[in-house]
Amino acid sequence: MLLSSLLMTLAVVLVGLSPPPILIDRFGSNRATSILSTLSSLAAAFEIILSPIFGSLSDSIGRKPVMIMATLAMSIVNAIVGASFFSGNNNPAILVSLSKLTGSMVFPLLFISSSAVVGDVMGSTPEKMGSFMALSMSLSSLGVIAGVTTAGKVLGNTNINSHGILYFASSASAILSALVIVVGLPETLTHKKPMSNTNLLQKIKESPISASKLILGRGKQIRWLAILLVLQSFSGAMGDLFQVYSKDVWGLNANDFSTFVSLFFGISFFSTLGSSLLIGGKGKIKMNLRSFTMLATISSLFYPLGACVSYKASLVGIILGFFASSQSLGVVAQIMATSTSTKGISQGELAGERASLIAMTKVIGPLFYGSLYLFGTRIRMPQLIFAFNVLLALLAVMVAFDRKRELWV
Repeated sequence: MLLSSLLMTLAVVLVGLSPPPILIDRFGSNRATSILSTLSSLAAAFEIILSPIFGSLSDSIGRKPVMIMATLAMSIVNAIVGASFFSGNNNPAILVSLSKLTGSMVFPLLFISSSAVVGDVMGSTPEKMGSFMALSMSLSSLGVIAGVTTAGKVLGNTNINSHGILYFASSASAILSALVIVVGLPETLTHKKPMSNTNLLQKIKESPISASKLILGRGKQIRWLAILLVLQSFSGAMGDLFQVYSKDVWGLNANDFSTFVSLFFGISFFSTLGSSLLIGGKGKIKMNLRSFTMLATISSLFYPLGACVSYKASLVGIILGFFASSQSLGVVAQIMATSTSTKGISQGELAGERASLIAMTKVIGPLFYGSLYLFGTRIRMPQLIFAFNVLLALLAVMVAFDRKRELWV
């Protein structure tokens, strides 16, 4: 599963730098920002509808088939986009937007089944789950570094059909991921839940409710864990706006931006690898989930604080906030373990509810950040988006530190 996740991350990242410049060249910076924000929100809305369905399918037909379907969907769409570039269409904005939409939906849905696999195998040991998820994230960081570095170099070569090459390479990586799943991943679902058409329609009708189920329907402890997870994750909904910001405010070109992202995920690789050792370690170097989450959440303050000041200050913030990328590990592991021990719900259903909740932030987030950025630009304070992230981090620290909530019982 680790190798398939690495390959799928590579498939997504190889084409991650393409949509913003393509849409900016076609429509201009402001309209491109609005389009990218709308695409992200639309993808998240579909994710809210599909997450409980994929979670139930994962409990019904198995983890492997769902993962294979997701990877093949990504491969097919990006192959079509790649072919369009080589057919003479130098700016297929509609197809690029379709690929962006598909990738934004497929990757989180793939995470539902992979999370269910982890829950099947390690559901009773939250520290072990946290350690494994940290290791998985560190390998995904390698995929991001490889993908961004490759994309930056290919896009910098004006003598080749760079976008077409990247979309075909992404398609090939997704196919390889599917093959790894077929050959190397055993099915971990032991008791399948039959799913009828009636159940499927019911899941679609209940999909908006599923997004709030962890907060409203799973008890006090999981409610506050879910709120903490939202506070930790909301800044990730900024999405492609950050690439626009880095170009307009910091003056970074595509190669500079890829270098910055490589540095960011290089730190993330060592951070998540270190997190795996800390959470899963023995003796004096081991930290429990509560202590680690507090450390990582405090770390998340430094990067947005630096970004409020300047590009160079943001680099310092990335280094000082070493564990920031791992801040949600303990929360997710605790939710999975708590639900398994006290609620007895299936891991597929739980993963679907968690994905729906995060997807809800992706519906609101891009529109919010896009509006905040445009407002900040008008008043000559574009860094307002990072000031808001500082506020989120402070709230997350307050929740993580509050002993009265009994999050880590």
